[in-house]
Amino acid sequence: MQATPPYSSIFRNPAFLAFWAAQTVSSAGDAVRRMTLLLWVFAESGQSGLAIAAITVAETVPYLLLSPLAGVFVDRFNRRAILVGADLARALLSLALVYAVVSHSLWLVYPVILLATLFSAVAEVAAGTVLPRVVEDRQLEQGNGLLVIGQQAALIAGPALGAVLYTTVGPGVAFVADAATFLLSALLIGLALPPHRLQPTESGTPSRGRSSLWGDIRAGLRYLLGARLILANFAITSTTALAAGINGTVMIFFITRTLGHNAPDLAWLAATNGVAQMLVGGYVVWLAHRARLERLLAASLGLMALGATLVAAAWSLPVLVLGVILTSLGNAPFNIARDTLDQRYVPLSYLGRVRSAVDMSTTALFLAASSLSGYLVPLLEPRALLSASATISVIVALAGWLVLVPLLKRASPPSEGSVAAQGQEDHVRQP
Repeated sequence: MQATPPYSSIFRNPAFLAFWAAQTVSSAGDAVRRMTLLLWVFAESGQSGLAIAAITVAETVPYLLLSPLAGVFVDRFNRRAILVGADLARALLSLALVYAVVSHSLWLVYPVILLATLFSAVAEVAAGTVLPRVVEDRQLEQGNGLLVIGQQAALIAGPALGAVLYTTVGPGVAFVADAATFLLSALLIGLALPPHRLQPTESGTPSRGRSSLWGDIRAGLRYLLGARLILANFAITSTTALAAGINGTVMIFFITRTLGHNAPDLAWLAATNGVAQMLVGGYVVWLAHRARLERLLAASLGLMALGATLVAAAWSLPVLVLGVILTSLGNAPFNIARDTLDQRYVPLSYLGRVRSAVDMSTTALFLAASSLSGYLVPLLEPRALLSASATISVIVALAGWLVLVPLLKRASPPSEGSVAAQGQEDHVRQP
């Protein structure tokens, strides 16, 4: 029997640290840009609700249209080149927003955001396939935990920084700062990530000369439908987007109409969510090499269901905040666990297509739930809609406990270092 190598700290891995820094900086720039964009469009359009809604459409539609193609693209080509190219393109597009501000060209914002989101859709799929290529298999939970911490820190600090820049030095400077974050991200990825680890994996991918784009999409779909563990993870992850879509739309009405508080109190919930996810992400990082993945999944699903139930039953703002904290304490480890599951058990040659399928389904279901909730909230009590969201969370938890966790327990563990060495077999090892 081959001896298990000693556990090494992920903080001694320069490739991961560069990737983590690039993702965190880029997320902060995105948050700065979005807040600045909302404030500027709100003022420039004369406080038009349609103008604000159009930003959301421009930021969402590309994920629905491009996700299947993005997965094939990522599986076929070098991930480092994709990430660097996407960062450089988004830096240029952020500078185009500076021109829109200077020339007061409100119309220019929408094609620029649409194009930037197209590059983001590809970059996010590519980024989701990088981690298993630069860290040991045993470090996947720790790596995903650190990425969650960085992302949440960016989401907390970014909007505040964007608002400060907008009010003190103007939107143009904020967009220049956003462009600078993309340039820094491209530099970190280009200099530090090992190119030989980010080449496309040929095993399991049809030859480029013989395969068509749609053939690769169909191959990815056949893989997803035939791999029970990955399909269960996909279904549960996608279904959670329904609850998130309901909550995102209804929460402000629940705070004002049901609890009788002011709309700005919603900011307390957002801040609470971000801080809780950072804290629990740090806890997962600390215990990563000791925690079992199936236990992390089971506990996170239970916490999300409990938190959603408490949110729906909340009779005061403090109780609502407690429910949000419980939900956040489950949400962060769930995201870490489901990403780790895919990265550990999906062959590298299919990982891009699986990640893009998750992006497309979660976006579509989130939009559907959000839109339907927006239609129903004038007709129903907000608590009734939040109760529907809690019911979905409970069903998801039960499905996870009864289907996903048992499948994960019976799946053969990957051999040590196989992912980082690109030696993973071209199938999920099912029982």
